[in-house]
Amino acid sequence: MFFNLIFTPILALVAAILLIFPVGIPVVEIPERRRMRGWWALRWAWHLWAVRRLHRFVHPLRLYFKYESRHMAARVLALYSGLTRQEGFEGYRLSYWRWYATITLAFAERERRRSARHLGMSALMGAGGGQVFVGETWRPVPQGGAGITRVGQISPVYYRKVAGGLPILQDVSMFPGNIFFVDSGTTVQGSDTAGFGTHPDAPFLTVDFAIGQCTASQADVIFVLPGHYEDLAAAETIDADVQGISIIGVGNGPDRPQFVYDATDAQWDVGAHGVHMQNLIFQPSIAAVVGGIDVETTITDTFLEDIEAIVGEAADGTDEFVDFILVKQTCTRTHIKGLLYAHHASCDASQTAISLTADSDRVHIEGFWIEGSGAGWVAGIESLVTLSTRMLIERGVIICDAEPGIELLTGTTGVIRDVDIFSNLATIAAATVADGMAHFNVRYVEVGNESNAAVKTASVND
Repeated sequence: MFFNLIFTPILALVAAILLIFPVGIPVVEIPERRRMRGWWALRWAWHLWAVRRLHRFVHPLRLYFKYESRHMAARVLALYSGLTRQEGFEGYRLSYWRWYATITLAFAERERRRSARHLGMSALMGAGGGQVFVGETWRPVPQGGAGITRVGQISPVYYRKVAGGLPILQDVSMFPGNIFFVDSGTTVQGSDTAGFGTHPDAPFLTVDFAIGQCTASQADVIFVLPGHYEDLAAAETIDADVQGISIIGVGNGPDRPQFVYDATDAQWDVGAHGVHMQNLIFQPSIAAVVGGIDVETTITDTFLEDIEAIVGEAADGTDEFVDFILVKQTCTRTHIKGLLYAHHASCDASQTAISLTADSDRVHIEGFWIEGSGAGWVAGIESLVTLSTRMLIERGVIICDAEPGIELLTGTTGVIRDVDIFSNLATIAAATVADGMAHFNVRYVEVGNESNAAVKTASVND
């Protein structure tokens, strides 16, 4: 650095003198062209040195203020949020990183607008395709116009403000709509009141209230937090009646959200299309609960994932669901995945784990484990009123006592594949009553220590 500071201007001056007065030429009047050449060489050398020195001094400062100022601003805003006890404050560290992300996004948007304003480049905002920043507003790229045209999103991460909390970055490929939280254990911080529910520290208390805050067809999500517990009393129902919502339980094993039925007419209804329910536990607390989950007539595209019905609260055979999942008429594309169902061995009112009470199309049941027994038991999966079409039942286990694993009305069509049935029947073929269903790898065992046998006879040329 010292060498550059002292000798660079000296070398530049020597080079300029040599250009003006070349060695070996007599001292005579220098033509105008040579004098001009020397003058520009001197100016160029001086400019090179000055710009270099200025760049080495100024550029680090620009970088420092460009990036470090964001951290400084984020620290100040996080400290302010903590000192003023802002609602939804999540601690200094998390607040700092959220403010930093917000500031960074603001700078990125400013640069984006500058580029679009000066260059007319196509940019992308939301899922609407190419847009150009013209007249202080984002406008769609004209049909056939110039510029970059993209289909889809550059990134699924979007900035979103949260009422009562700090802004967040949200992955809209997973959660494009509102996100709500429910936890019955936070009666002090939480409430079934508008303004709550957007933060896990101040959640709603009941699922049905959270459903009422959702907006149809924008894929809102309700996260039911670990340890949540709800009692459903007489004639009390949870009605998932907002289209396209997801109700997702958080937690593992006994920490999963649990819903207990204290009356025979208590029920969870699915009353809108495209509802997704996941990772929830259901338990009867009285004899002969009519139904656990009721997919109502003409409701389509319901997805029940990793749902479990556990032994009644009394654990003595007196508490049970008559039919756990009821699929009513024209419930097209109902999908039940990962169902676990069991009741006490001495229950006598339970009839089935999944009951199709009327005709539906493209019902898909997979990955299940069903255990049923008792005087009232009919089958693990049954449809006895009207026939359904194009059913798919696959990858499951049914254990029952002297009753078929699957019993469907004559003429019901579809496929049963990779299903194991453990029962005690007069014939192997009686393990399924489904004359219109193709059987692929459907196996039967009658007693322990035996190997499986194919339920139906092998197909032959006709």
